Amino acid sequence: MENYSIIDLEGFAKSLREGVASSFEENYTESLDEFISIGQIINLIKDNNLGKDEDDYYIINEEIFEDTFNEIRECFYGVGLCKLASAGYVDCAWDNDSNKMIFWLSNENKEKISSKPSQHNNESKRKNNKS
Repeated sequence: MENYSIIDLEGFAKSLREGVASSFEENYTESLDEFISIGQIINLIKDNNLGKDEDDYYIINEEIFEDTFNEIRECFYGVGLCKLASAGYVDCAWDNDSNKMIFWLSNENKEKISSKPSQHNNESKRKNNKS
């Protein structure tokens, strides 16, 4: 496995965050800083590396890159879930048995979702009405 030196730590962190954001199908309109800051990503890299090269640049390999990418992706998921919970779309609570936050769709929100016709069905109806 090859090793890579990160010459521009801040640029690498920005590029990594943008790569994680673009890996989602959704188009987020919020600032990426609302999900994870460049400083937080830099700290992840500083905490997860193979050391520094002779020029004092952090060294990573593909495995560290993948692990860091996935950790940033989990931050996006976590913040996204918290935003949904604070907006009332999902409910959440701390689960002492699993020692983590859990999220679920309330019965009220399940009914709202199941009563909405899908976009696909609406498009089909529009096409049929034009005929």
